[in-house]
Order: sequence, then C-alpha cells, then structure tokens
Amino acid sequence: VPLNTLLTDKQLSPRQALDIMQQIGQAIAYAHTAGVIHRDLKPSNIMIDRWGRALVLDFGLAKSTQMAPEITRPGQILGTPKYMSPEQAAGQMSQVDAQTDVYSMGIMLYEMLTGKCPFEAESMHNIIYQILHQEPVPARKLNPRLHKDLQTLVAKAMAKEKPQRYATARALQEDIDRYLHGETILATPPRLPAQIYKWGKRHPAVTG
Repeated sequence: VPLNTLLTDKQLSPRQALDIMQQIGQAIAYAHTAGVIHRDLKPSNIMIDRWGRALVLDFGLAKSTQMAPEITRPGQILGTPKYMSPEQAAGQMSQVDAQTDVYSMGIMLYEMLTGKCPFEAESMHNIIYQILHQEPVPARKLNPRLHKDLQTLVAKAMAKEKPQRYATARALQEDIDRYLHGETILATPPRLPAQIYKWGKRHPAVTG
C-alpha cells in the first residue's frame, strides 16, 4: 500500500509514524552512502508492505554525487512542490544534497504525525512561496497529543536554513531512535531571538 493511501485511510499513531520514518531513514542513509540523492521523496513513493515494512521507490529524479554535474537551466525546479526543500523550490540545484532528502523526510514525518501537509495551496507558485517564506504551523497545534520533543525533532528536519537542519538522514534516524528509547534528543527548540531573526530575514520590508 502506498504511504499516501495509508494516510488517507487512517491516522497513524506517533509510534507507527516513527517506525516508518526509521525505515525510510535507513534506506535513504544507505543511498546517500552510495552517492545517490533521491530528490523526490513523498508518500506516494513509499510503499508499505503487508508486514509493515517501508520500501522507498521511484529514483527517477535521483542525482549521483559521483558523476559530473548535471546540466540544468537557471531556476529549474525538480521535485514535487509540497515535499521539496527550499533549495529545490528556489531552483538552486547546485545546493541539492543529502540535506535535501532530509527536509523531505521531515515533511513526510510532519504529515504522518499531524494528518496534514505543512505547505498546501491551489497553485505551485503559492506552495513555493510558502516553502521559501513561511514557517509551518507547529505540529503540536495540529496534534496536541504529540510530545514536545517530536515537534522539536520535526522542526529541525524541516529547517529552511541548512545549518539548522539535520546534516544527514542518519542523524535524523539516530535522534528518532533516542526518542523511542526515552533518551534526550540532540535537537533543541529554537530560541526566541533566533525565531525573530528568521522572521525578519524573510520579511525584510516589514522589518525595515
């Protein structure tokens, strides 16, 4: 069953969502080790088999980091809008790397935990604007039963600025594992000055 169908049919528990993301993370971490960036991670590309195992499909837009750079037009966008990273949405294809897949994993985890995709609009243009300039609704506002550490973990995976994002799929996977074992996660919630700075950076006219 494709993950998007599963999400339509029922609300996943946090444990189910984390188990699925752990398996996705394991597969993507292996792909990254082999020098492959997926670039189009989304629920319809994840198959859940009868035993609950998650399989990552459709590497049609995958990029090899071990081959010569691909030729793309300036500003060209590759990927599915709702699940693409800010660097993809901005057409900065030279910036697409392992952290790009981490961001898409964060989007999928947010959707599994809340039942909603963080960025939705009728047009591709509006979705891209949201990805580049708007922060998603905090996960716990949509699902108050979530532990605060899960909201922090998801926010770090979905950080628009790459230095604030998990550096690798393995790092995200390991933080999920810490949470599941009752240990302290490494991700920390953003402090108020950092939140104000990020808001101002995205709204320079208002800030001025």
